[in-house]
Amino acid sequence: MNAAQHVRLYNILIGSMKTQAIHVAAELGLADVLAAGQRDIDELARETHADRAALFRLMRALCSLGLFSERDGKYSISLLGESLRRDVPGSLRPFALLLGGDAWWRAWGALGQSVRTGQAAFDATHGRGYFEYLAGDADERKRFHEFLASVAAMNAAAIIEAYSFAACRRIVDVGGGEGNLLSHILATVPAARGVLLDLPGTVPRPEALPAAVRDRFELIAGDFFQSVPSGGDCYLLQQVLHDWSDDKALAILARCREAMSSGARLLIVDAVIEPGNQPSFNKFTDLHMMVLSNGGRERTLPEFQQLLARAGLTFERVIPTSTAFSILESRR
Repeated sequence: MNAAQHVRLYNILIGSMKTQAIHVAAELGLADVLAAGQRDIDELARETHADRAALFRLMRALCSLGLFSERDGKYSISLLGESLRRDVPGSLRPFALLLGGDAWWRAWGALGQSVRTGQAAFDATHGRGYFEYLAGDADERKRFHEFLASVAAMNAAAIIEAYSFAACRRIVDVGGGEGNLLSHILATVPAARGVLLDLPGTVPRPEALPAAVRDRFELIAGDFFQSVPSGGDCYLLQQVLHDWSDDKALAILARCREAMSSGARLLIVDAVIEPGNQPSFNKFTDLHMMVLSNGGRERTLPEFQQLLARAGLTFERVIPTSTAFSILESRR
């Protein structure tokens, strides 16, 4: 046995323990408390309503991960730990709450069932699909939308940096949720107008949109499996196709193609699984889609190209961004 590799695998295996420790740190708001200044363990326990001795042991573990540090009995937050604060752009606190929370945690515990059956573990462990679960659980729905919003600004900045929307005049965001990406794009392209399509109950109220771009928004409650608004010169599908099987993804792409003019462009913003054996965040988000949905998946570039060709769309190029997502540009 190679001792170094043994230790390496051991550290991989305790990853779930690290996830739960960080989840509890997020629940207690430790990063927010320490952002206001150093605290000793008594102060931390009092402010987070935690047991002093148990919190000390948790903090010792979290310090070993580099989230916090302890010196002379005083705890402070590290640069890494800043990402767990509620008020920082791109905060990972909502992700920590979801990843270690009951809904996702129980489903991931049944990963083996997904592998054996090809069916979503979430459905088996919770008796319904994840989106049905969200509809019936206000707390989980709130956490999920906070997670989407927390990464929206960072993702939007990366997308805008990688792709120029300067020539776009009518941008249609298909399945655009609360309009975070479209709002950021319109803020950088004053001549453009935006159309946001999503399901009734998901499309935001006009007053919820940023005031600076509100008058350039058209909000449409509809179903992208049925139709997509026409007249756009740029169509966006951000993290939409990964929720669906190939057949469902083809139906969405077909509706987009029907709406597009000959000069329009379709931009798919999604994870693209890298070839080879190198470590990859996207290969694990693919497993996450397998656990949470029936048919949802991340795709390789050839798989995206095949989908586009089957939908009557011509692949143009793939543009990497500074995040885990890439932009795949295509036309009719």
